[in-house]
Amino acid sequence: MRRSDRSWGKAALRLAFLTHRWAGIVACLFFAMWFASGLVMLYVPYPSLSPAQSWARAQPIDWARVTTGPGESGRRITLEMRGDLPVWRIETVEGETHIISAQAGRKPANVDADYARRVAARFSSAPVDSVERIGDDQWTVAGGFDRHRPLWKATLADAGGSVLYISSLTGQPVQRTTRTQRFWNWLGSVPHWLYPTVLRRDNAAWRQVVMWVSGPCIAVALTGMWIGILRMRIGRRRYRGGRITPYRGWMMWHHVSGLLGGVVLTTWIVSGWLSVDPGRAFAGGRAPEAAAHAYAGRTGVSVDKDRLARLAGNARSVEWSGDGGLKRIAIDRASPHPRWLDQASLAAIDMHHILPCKGRWQAEGLTEGCPGRRGQVLRRPGTPLHHASHGPPPLAGEERRAADERRSAPAPARPVEEVASAAMLVPQGRMIAVERLSRPDFYWTDAARLPLLRLRFDDAARTWLYIDPMSGALVQRQDATRRAYRWVYTLLHTWDWPWLTTRRPAWDAWMWFWSIAGLVMSASGVVIGWRRLRRPARREA
Repeated sequence: MRRSDRSWGKAALRLAFLTHRWAGIVACLFFAMWFASGLVMLYVPYPSLSPAQSWARAQPIDWARVTTGPGESGRRITLEMRGDLPVWRIETVEGETHIISAQAGRKPANVDADYARRVAARFSSAPVDSVERIGDDQWTVAGGFDRHRPLWKATLADAGGSVLYISSLTGQPVQRTTRTQRFWNWLGSVPHWLYPTVLRRDNAAWRQVVMWVSGPCIAVALTGMWIGILRMRIGRRRYRGGRITPYRGWMMWHHVSGLLGGVVLTTWIVSGWLSVDPGRAFAGGRAPEAAAHAYAGRTGVSVDKDRLARLAGNARSVEWSGDGGLKRIAIDRASPHPRWLDQASLAAIDMHHILPCKGRWQAEGLTEGCPGRRGQVLRRPGTPLHHASHGPPPLAGEERRAADERRSAPAPARPVEEVASAAMLVPQGRMIAVERLSRPDFYWTDAARLPLLRLRFDDAARTWLYIDPMSGALVQRQDATRRAYRWVYTLLHTWDWPWLTTRRPAWDAWMWFWSIAGLVMSASGVVIGWRRLRRPARREA
């Protein structure tokens, strides 16, 4: 090796030592915070209120007072109650929301403090201590609440110290926190995400802070791995006493824990940095705006109100939609068991009979069976269509007949529309496969949204579309970059591999093991750094 090469190597090693020694003092403080707060987040997630929880105590529709239609079409139209008044909530393809009285045909009165108080009392069955109007706070600062601002914050006099947030747009609860959630989130998600309200209000500034705090921490982690490997001796070259490390005390703990978990710990730091997608490298493609609007469609309300009222019963919401050309009515869509009707005939639609076959959504008994290849549909004579790769196999004999009798809603009297309409969302490609997902897999982990149809295209971006088989709505678009992001961020940061997450406490043990290794490494680094900073002061004394 030439002398110049050796000098460059020594300079690089010295730079690595200096970076790890001095930047590591601050980085280890962040590491310790992230590992400790991450353990909290395993069991206490950031507060949220699901649509089902929000609608659980909503008032049933007063059909006698529904005297006028919405007066306009929209992507989605929902009939619901605002206090004693039925209203139409009209969502346009442009993302706007309009509220119209279903009795008077005009905009209803604004949601005020008195109305918010009544909603909070009905939701919780507890006295309401106070109601105040806010723009945001620590638990409503995310952009998903923007359309509901200003919010009404209702403090409840219950044992859990609950706080409920009411939308000024819809009059429905959109967030709820309890005293326990707030306490643990101040130790969990808030420090972990660098999420104080004053910073998170400016999304661009918050992203920059996350990138420039976690970025140098990556350099500390990588230089630490390099130095740790260089200082390790195995085989016959071990240090005195057969030790693999030359260090003792806190330095030994820091070295060994870094060697043990260095790779996993570094992937956590790198994936955390990727959480804000620096440079938007994993943003993925989007459908042309005109195609997205065309697919979303428009729907109106033109049905026999009295018949629909009888079918809906004590429904809290009735929703009309037209995504993908499917004209549907959803009764209590936010409930665990919504009912679906065809808009034209008001015939019930059974989700269990909607399955993909040869590029179509088919209903039981209306088409020939499909070949039994993976990702397609199997059908035996006299049995329902069945997807070959997801869900339980078809029942036979008495079991099948008993299962059929338990189904309360009949299959539609005709085939439903083709999924080919989704092709307009990927104009550069051709649909090459249709799958029905009835349980989570590696690229779709949210069981609450299942079943879904997954449509695969052969375009350059290798796009996948996830479609709600009942409403036809586009739930998610994934291309190759988004699936890569699933690997480099979501998997490496949360380890939400279905095989592992469905085998708890194995997943808990995995997360705890590496988190403890990270805590030992970072805590020992804090102690070492503190002692190094105190050395000059001791010499001066």
